[in-house]
Amino acid sequence: MTVSVNALPVANAGANKTIDQGESITLSASGGTRYIWNTGETTQNITVSPNQTKTYTVEVFNAGDCSDSDQVRVTVNIPQIEVNADAGDNQTICEGETVTLTASGGTSYKWSNGATSSSISVSPNTTTTYSVEVSEDGVSDTAEVTVNVNALPVANAGANKTIDQGESITLSASGGADIFGIPVKQPKISLYHQIRQKPILLKFSTQATVQIQTKLLLL
Repeated sequence: MTVSVNALPVANAGANKTIDQGESITLSASGGTRYIWNTGETTQNITVSPNQTKTYTVEVFNAGDCSDSDQVRVTVNIPQIEVNADAGDNQTICEGETVTLTASGGTSYKWSNGATSSSISVSPNTTTTYSVEVSEDGVSDTAEVTVNVNALPVANAGANKTIDQGESITLSASGGADIFGIPVKQPKISLYHQIRQKPILLKFSTQATVQIQTKLLLL
């Protein structure tokens, strides 16, 4: 009796490959007449598009149905996410006011005051710089924003005044750069009477009173 021994094929899955994430590549095997990949495909060439680095195995058969296997590794380059933190423009407020700060550039946020939302409302008593760490997929960046706080002015409308009807008086305010007021108007009286007109109020954070004394004879 004669026993025939078939030689084994020499499987070759090709050289290792490198692609960028999202790309496709064709793998070509050789060395036999029939092929079975670990993907289930049975063609000599297959096209793959892995999302991450992966190894493919092919079993190669010859005419005598003997087999050999080989592997090919497809390395996938995953681009690193770039995070550019932005805390917004510097702000200026008056003492006692509140301002909203908004950060952008990522999916998670951590402010120096402990807040973890993209927008925060702050009311500092003095000029303060806030920092925020912006992160996404393990990549982070930091930005800063300064809130300048202007002290409140001390308004002064002057001392209260008394005049006779027909006279005029100058009221002087101080304490700020912009001053807003209303004019003092003369009263219209037709009886002999002494009155004190309703105070004329200056429109600041403080007040001054003008008292007008009127004496007229009834004709």
